[in-house]
Amino acid sequence: MGYGQKITEHNWYTHPQILHIRQQYREIQQHLASGQISKEIRTFEHGGPYQDTEKTWFRDHEGRIRVYKKFGGSEDSALERYFYYDDKGELFFVFINGGSVNGTSIEHRIYVKEGKRIWEMKQIIEGPGWGFPDPWPEADIEWQPVTQ
Repeated sequence: MGYGQKITEHNWYTHPQILHIRQQYREIQQHLASGQISKEIRTFEHGGPYQDTEKTWFRDHEGRIRVYKKFGGSEDSALERYFYYDDKGELFFVFINGGSVNGTSIEHRIYVKEGKRIWEMKQIIEGPGWGFPDPWPEADIEWQPVTQ
């Protein structure tokens, strides 16, 4: 399968572009686990539904943001959104997990190459479902790393 071949429901898991993104993700996870990435958390007053109440920046040894996490919710649901950046500051992956009062738990993944979504998928982990968006809204994606 070639790098330029279209990503489909049948080949996405083994597609070279997705495999490359997964490798980048694993490298960042390894750096987090080994303490090579520092963590800074800020909390905010609840200002309304889905306004962020916590933001976390994960920086590498050169001070570059590699992961940016936002947390927020409402009276009946909550979301954690993780934005992963390569060493050039380019977004390559978004991972969102959420839950609702009816017991629904979701995971939403967005794979990005050169500033464009190349694959996206939402998975209901448990529960009957909830009104979490699919596809995820452009306005809620941090395309550039947020420096604070």
